[in-house]
Amino acid sequence: MRLAATQFLMSCRHCGDLALHTLLLEHEFAVKYVDAEGYAMTEPATYAVLTCELCSELSLYLKSNLHYPESELGEVAYPVVSVDTDSLPPSIAKAYNDALSVKQKSKVAFLVLGRRVLEEVARDQGVWRGNLARSIETLLSAGKLSPLLADASNLIRAFGNQAAHAGIGTFNEHHVDMADQFLHLLINYLYIAPAQLTMYKHLLDVQQDDA
Repeated sequence: MRLAATQFLMSCRHCGDLALHTLLLEHEFAVKYVDAEGYAMTEPATYAVLTCELCSELSLYLKSNLHYPESELGEVAYPVVSVDTDSLPPSIAKAYNDALSVKQKSKVAFLVLGRRVLEEVARDQGVWRGNLARSIETLLSAGKLSPLLADASNLIRAFGNQAAHAGIGTFNEHHVDMADQFLHLLINYLYIAPAQLTMYKHLLDVQQDDA
């Protein structure tokens, strides 16, 4: 939503709040890309730099025919979005976006909501057992998680359990960043990487060799 010539009302990718953003700079250039056949091409594009009027952080948007041309600013180039939630099942995308929306505001809330992401993953994978620890164990025994990712999931679960109960533990930025990194690994392993591999195989017409 644009309110003035140089201001937009939008969600901040840093603080998570709906806030006025002031346009500081626009720069036109040509973005390079390689198509599915390997040919290098260019496309007219525009960079836009905005600042959030609440947290004063900068955001960089890129718009071209390849970058959400139907929107007013295009897509976010900075800050880098750790997970492309558009490729996730809706329930998991919502759970993860809910957690991200409070990451800069409340460490406790993020850790609790991060645990909820695991519950949604277990439900989506069809292994929910009414208990997150048992559900993670089922994901592991079914071969859907590696032992490393199962350990990471149990760490997120433990953080979420402690954060939900006052007086059990205190948390800092390292706990939050660790939980977010492990969530990213889990989501990438179960959803994003398989979808990308399927897409690349389709583009390259790779045939599976049964030999």
